Amino acid sequence: MRVPSKLAFTLAAALWLAGSASAYYHFLHYPSRVAPFVPIPEKWDLAALPNKTVHFFIADNGPEKLSPTDSLASLISQIRAAAKVWNDVETSDLRIAYGGLTPANAPAQAGQGIDVVFDEMAPGIVALGGPTKLGDLTGSSSGAFYPIQRAIIKFNIDLTQRPSSSDAFFMTAVHEFGHALGLQHSMASATMSTEVTRATSKARPLAADDIAGISLLYPAANFLAKHGSISGRVASAGVGIGLASVVAISAGGTAINALTHPDGSYRIDGVPAGTYYIYAHPLPPALQGELSPANIVAPVDNAGQPFPFPSSFETVFYPGVKDWQLAAQLTVAAGQTLEGVNFNVQRNARPAVYAVQTYGYPSAYSVKPAYVNFNGGRQLIAAAGVGLVVNGAPAPGLTVSVLGGASAVAPNSPRAFTADYILIDFVQPPGAPESPRHLVFSLNNDIYVLPAAFHAVQRPAPSITAVTPVGDSPARRAVVEGANLSAQTQIFFDGVPAAVIDAVPQGLLVSLPVAPPGHRAVVTALNPDGQTSMFVQAPSPATFAYDAQTGSAETAALAVSPNIVPAGIETMVEITGSAGVFSNGIPVLGFGSSDVVVQRAWVVAPNRILANIYVAPGAASQTLPLQVVNGLKSFPVSGGIQVQPNGSRRAYLSTSTQNISYPSFASIFPGSTVAINVPNLTAAQIAAGLQLNVGDLVVPVTATPGQIQFNVPFVGPGPVVVRLAAGGESMSIVLPVEAVPPFIISLSVGGTPVDTTRGLRQGDVVTAVVSGLGEPGASIAPNRLRVLIGNAEQTVFLVSPIPGSAALHQIQFVVTSAPPGSAPLTIQNGALISLPFPVVVR
Repeated sequence: MRVPSKLAFTLAAALWLAGSASAYYHFLHYPSRVAPFVPIPEKWDLAALPNKTVHFFIADNGPEKLSPTDSLASLISQIRAAAKVWNDVETSDLRIAYGGLTPANAPAQAGQGIDVVFDEMAPGIVALGGPTKLGDLTGSSSGAFYPIQRAIIKFNIDLTQRPSSSDAFFMTAVHEFGHALGLQHSMASATMSTEVTRATSKARPLAADDIAGISLLYPAANFLAKHGSISGRVASAGVGIGLASVVAISAGGTAINALTHPDGSYRIDGVPAGTYYIYAHPLPPALQGELSPANIVAPVDNAGQPFPFPSSFETVFYPGVKDWQLAAQLTVAAGQTLEGVNFNVQRNARPAVYAVQTYGYPSAYSVKPAYVNFNGGRQLIAAAGVGLVVNGAPAPGLTVSVLGGASAVAPNSPRAFTADYILIDFVQPPGAPESPRHLVFSLNNDIYVLPAAFHAVQRPAPSITAVTPVGDSPARRAVVEGANLSAQTQIFFDGVPAAVIDAVPQGLLVSLPVAPPGHRAVVTALNPDGQTSMFVQAPSPATFAYDAQTGSAETAALAVSPNIVPAGIETMVEITGSAGVFSNGIPVLGFGSSDVVVQRAWVVAPNRILANIYVAPGAASQTLPLQVVNGLKSFPVSGGIQVQPNGSRRAYLSTSTQNISYPSFASIFPGSTVAINVPNLTAAQIAAGLQLNVGDLVVPVTATPGQIQFNVPFVGPGPVVVRLAAGGESMSIVLPVEAVPPFIISLSVGGTPVDTTRGLRQGDVVTAVVSGLGEPGASIAPNRLRVLIGNAEQTVFLVSPIPGSAALHQIQFVVTSAPPGSAPLTIQNGALISLPFPVVVR
């Protein structure tokens, strides 16, 4: 559920005309009530967020009631894990980070952020979330938007019936974070679908539709170029239907959804390349407790007035058929738009079937989402929904089929089960792939499509029978025993992952997350097929009790330097404590307020951390306590940081850096020239003289107002302190310096060097000598390497170390495809990418 914004705004035509249609349903505004309908979404402004990161802050009072297996530390860890799901979407440029616990009496905050709170709610509601404060209309190269400045996620104060370790709580938390980031409900059974049709799990917490939704709001480089689009219109008797749902669905399991604009036009972006059926359907009528169809917040016009929801219509597949076997399968290509996918639909009073939810039976009790094990499990699901059951039996005339044919509904199915549920049995040929299966329900000349109605798998869900610590005191490892565990299984202690060290005969050897003695963690196994141990152990999950041997009883009196910072700057702080306090991994630091947030931290010694922090402009004078969390343990901290208003517009080093020597590289490394923004650096300060220290070295620096440039000396790799003295002011940040990338020493064809006069031709056999591509003398398989001329990949056939030469390798490849002209040539070995070597293709 989402908290709707109730603000009206004045739109500027010069801004909204730059907008583009959305492939997902976000919180939308339109500049008017007449065409063209260019949507203006609500989203976080990446340019205004430090490091493109929105921080979330959890109220320290917590809920009033927890389940018997819960603690506040357990709950917080699960909320943090839910936020990390969105943070880890590689095709999204937005990052999400934990900012600490906020006291109940905290003053108003000047910075941006998400507040996670606990409050009384209506019966049956576990959580709700969404934007609560928007800024003025903002233009950008990708179109106009309303910047979200504050959002909220609100959990019920009574969580006794929803343990934080349960898949249901976790997926609810992921769902609400999605709302806080700007996503509305999905019709594709994704995480952003309502709980009725949601078909994701903690082991696979996002579906393709969720990834498309967040990536379209905050697209990373080349996201749109790597995905396709579908566009068209939904109309009845020539009149466009707004807020109709259009879904691209593949037999392989993918489903991507969009809603139409008020004139019936739609565009689905972010579609993975492949073959799809396309269907249009009405939003399901509001269920009890819902405020609108599918609990969608309707788009508004420039006066803040919502657009109306349409009347119902019959669901159809393109090109206007109800039998999916007669529907067209359309091919979507990356970087291209499939246009003219139009629907002419017939109105009806209401859908014959809707709001169908399904359950599987991996054990003695039902589980949602539904998983069916076709290698020995119960090959059926239970289903309930409006219109499915009449007098305890399947509705007369109801038929069910599996879209795509990988599985099939068994004869004499569906069949009666209970007063509200039916059973659907399935058969499947050997060798059918593991993937979501979609169901098509047909009744009274109408159809209802349920994406990911069940997941077909070939093995049972994992289970945990014992967690046993191993090793001498303090024991920091444990063996997790159970069934259906493998080296690919993830193990979680509450919401903290335990690194899998090895697969041993008894099970999995893992590193224990840090926790204090006396903490009892719920231990969960997550398998790659989407199943978790909660599928079979939810009533009595595996637990692990930390004791004096396995728990961490360390305390720390941590000091922060400097402990006084002005508002509106970025700076480095140093955090020191007693010996060994930071020896068990990298802790999470926070101040419990968006006025001061930690951008990045580095453990440089067992008792010392360096961190870059951001202090929001307009932050009030206040003292904020430092909070340190490692795994499931919070360290008691004395002292904090004092914020002072910055009336003098003090200059500061920004963490915004650019590699000028190699703009295509985001990293900084020795030998490269780096530019660092220095807001408020004046010409007078530059004229008075600057001194720059990189680590312990004094480095020549050139400067213009607002920026400095320098060559990175041979320091690192690792965090390096950069200090700038300017006009009596001193400022510092931590600069992450990477190792020097692999370097192409030479290219030759038949012994003739390749340069700007001797270019490359199709069919050339090229020999490259490269340094730093692997360990000295290491063998590298040719299929591990990629040689790219521009974006065109060439054929590598031989890689060999050069005897007697430190870390040099000889690579031979054939120029098989490259457009003529100048282009950079790079060689990649996994994450290692060489510096570009300029070539000319003749």
